[in-house]
Amino acid sequence: MYRILLSILLTFPFLANAQVKGDYVWVGGYQTNPEGGQNGYTMDFNRNKGEPAFIKIPQGFARNNASICDENGYLMFYFNGCAVMNRFHHVMPNGDSINAGAWFDLYWQDCKYGYPGFQDVLILPDPGNSKGYYILHSKNLYFPQIKDSMQLNYTYVDMNLDNGNGAVTLKNKPFYPNFF
Repeated sequence: MYRILLSILLTFPFLANAQVKGDYVWVGGYQTNPEGGQNGYTMDFNRNKGEPAFIKIPQGFARNNASICDENGYLMFYFNGCAVMNRFHHVMPNGDSINAGAWFDLYWQDCKYGYPGFQDVLILPDPGNSKGYYILHSKNLYFPQIKDSMQLNYTYVDMNLDNGNGAVTLKNKPFYPNFF
């Protein structure tokens, strides 16, 4: 028993250091920049222990915000509920018009601040493709005869595309297609 416990205690620090750093860079920001785009920031826990570094980003964040890093903690892409931006802060190919629809056209109309919501986005790695990621996001549905509702959708990002900078290959796909 002593040997087993000692083996576990000696192995654990190595396993803890081998953890994926998928959340090492956070991206945020909301204020309009007079020169175009939005004033944003990154919090990079690799380099500056999470202190904000201010940057210019193409679109801001109303409330939805998710980012994902590679196994070394370097930013791959982030999402504001409307668009997927790559590590260079450019909208990915086919990464626009996410959550578009009647509700968006009537009530929001502009993606420059992201999509309104309650932090209801999640980025998950594809278990069958080490360079693929699912973005789960909720979309407001407009039903004039009843109260508005929400639908859980997914969008797929393939990081093999666009010279390793990623592209959206599927977007706005219902997670439960026959639910509504």
